[in-house]
Amino acid sequence: MLENEPYVLCVGEGADRYNVVHAELSLPAFSISDEFLDKISTTGKYSGPHNLDYFLDRACWGRSLIQQYRAKAYTNDTYLAEKADRSITYCGHSVVLHPVKTGNHIYLDGGICFFDTMVNKLFIADATNKVMYSYTGPKMSLEEIDFNFDRVIKC
Repeated sequence: MLENEPYVLCVGEGADRYNVVHAELSLPAFSISDEFLDKISTTGKYSGPHNLDYFLDRACWGRSLIQQYRAKAYTNDTYLAEKADRSITYCGHSVVLHPVKTGNHIYLDGGICFFDTMVNKLFIADATNKVMYSYTGPKMSLEEIDFNFDRVIKC
């Protein structure tokens, strides 16, 4: 059943486009563009480095971008440049205390499944209206939070 589910969702077009992936869109020494994603989704053909299984593994389990972000946070250099040829990509898999934007990725996994720890939030992004919400675990409260990523949010 799951073999027919997409690894990456591409939603909208042009300036309104965004991507959704479980972990991250990254391949060493290769720029993953919207054009690259569209080609895979329309033709089913992969023409990147490594092989398709490696790309899919990174989409499901990768953590290299958030690890780079966290390593740079210790030196107060948390900026990773956006790529002009790729839309914003919403992802989870790596637990963060607050939504984190690094490059074109916005990490939203607040560890909602970890009810016995301090990290137990679900971050919800409304990409169309540029609104973000934080849902807190056992308290079951929903509050609107800042969607402005011009400032640095430490993780």
